[in-house]
Amino acid sequence: MNLPPSLRRAAVVAALVTVTSPLAACGGGGNTSSWVGTFCGAGSDLRGSLSRSNDQLREVLKAGGAPADVKLSVVSSAGAYVNASTVAGVRVKQAGEPSVDQGAEIEAAVVAKYAAIDTQLKALQDEAEALPTSSTGALADALGPYSQKLSDVSRDVAGSFEELKQYKGYAKLDKVSRTPDDYDTADSCTRLRTVAP
Repeated sequence: MNLPPSLRRAAVVAALVTVTSPLAACGGGGNTSSWVGTFCGAGSDLRGSLSRSNDQLREVLKAGGAPADVKLSVVSSAGAYVNASTVAGVRVKQAGEPSVDQGAEIEAAVVAKYAAIDTQLKALQDEAEALPTSSTGALADALGPYSQKLSDVSRDVAGSFEELKQYKGYAKLDKVSRTPDDYDTADSCTRLRTVAP
C-alpha cells in the first residue's frame, strides 16, 4: 500500500503510540527508575537514529552517484530520524512526572525539549527535501551544513539530561541514571550522554 507521506507518518505514529503505551504504563506517573529508563532510552534511541543518518550520508557521499540518488537517500534517512523523534516525544510525554522534587517542572521541561527537537528535525527534513540536484558540487555544498545541523541536534539531545540540573530533583535522577543495579537504564543513560566526535 502506497500512502502519501502525511498519512504514512500518521500511521507510523499511531502504531508507535500503541507499541510504546505498555512501556509508558511501566514508567509513567512516578517510579523514578522507570522514568529515568524511559527518558534515557528515548534519547539514546533518537541519538542512534541521528548517528545512523549521518553515517548513511557519509557512505552515500563516499560511494558517489547521481545527485538525485544521493538526495533520495538523504530524504529517506530524514524520514527515519523524524519518526524516531516523534517516538521519543511520545515516550517522554507518556513517562509522566518523575517522583522527585520539582517533578512537574521536570516533566514540562522534558516534554518541551523534545517538542523543540522534533521541530528542528522536521525543519531539517524540509531541508533534505529541498536539496539541489543540479550538480554534484551544489549538492555537496548543501550537504556539509546539513550534516553539521544533524550533529548539532544530536549533541542537543545528548545534553538533555544535564539540562535538568537546574531542578531540585536532578540529583536523585542522576543517581538512578548511574546505578549499576539497573544495567539497561545505566547503559541507555551512558549512550544518551556520550557525544560522538
